[in-house]
Amino acid sequence: MSARFQGARVLVSGASGFIGSHLVGGLSAEGAQVHALSRQADPWRLRGLGPCVTLHRVDLCDAQGVRSLLDGLRPEFVFHLAASTSVERDMALLPAMLRANVEGTANLAAACGGVRSFVYTGTCEEYGDQEAPFREDSRESPVSPYSLSKAMASHLCLMLHRTRAFPAVVARPFLTYGPRQEGGMFIPALLRACLEGRDFEMTPGEQTREFNFVGDIVEGLLLAALTPAALGEIINLGSGREVTVREAAGLIVQLTGSRTVLK
Repeated sequence: MSARFQGARVLVSGASGFIGSHLVGGLSAEGAQVHALSRQADPWRLRGLGPCVTLHRVDLCDAQGVRSLLDGLRPEFVFHLAASTSVERDMALLPAMLRANVEGTANLAAACGGVRSFVYTGTCEEYGDQEAPFREDSRESPVSPYSLSKAMASHLCLMLHRTRAFPAVVARPFLTYGPRQEGGMFIPALLRACLEGRDFEMTPGEQTREFNFVGDIVEGLLLAALTPAALGEIINLGSGREVTVREAAGLIVQLTGSRTVLK
């Protein structure tokens, strides 16, 4: 078992989310003292992770509450995954997105005195609908209030690095799958149909995607925190392997041995 974070004080925001819960589990397995931030009253994904994980409920938009918490915890590493998410293009969502994703990030960063690394988890959505493959030096092209707010928060972290030597890294995961993912997402929904022997309604599936196992994304986040050369950089986390959605669906049906028909 790796012990890269053995005994380290680590804070994870958005800890009860899909990727966040796997990150908490990985850090706990390495012997870190994990402080998990969550807004959920019942963070079911964090059940059974052991005594090395301490759960805190805090609103990142409450600047004083965030500072009071971090003054007591004094984390060495911070992984910031908490975000308000919606890919809808409704401009009515913009105020809430800016408050949660930009103001919340600013409050958390301002309270992080003395951290070794602050890993901000952005999203591939920041690149918008420009032509793939996306590169770290590609200019962002947001297409929704969510992607705009995430791009703004990314540049907030990079600005703090340039102007105040804040130890920020921006990591942008691409499409991720794995245990504990929401059941309505493509892969979990298809797996359920295969296991139940039901046909599966889908688009022609000609669009291409990268599919990344959540454990690999977690390892990318951990390495981003541990690599001094990553400070001040944007790092895309993905496999680099592009496949069509139809190909991925066909492979899932094959591997499960199901009679599911893709419609």
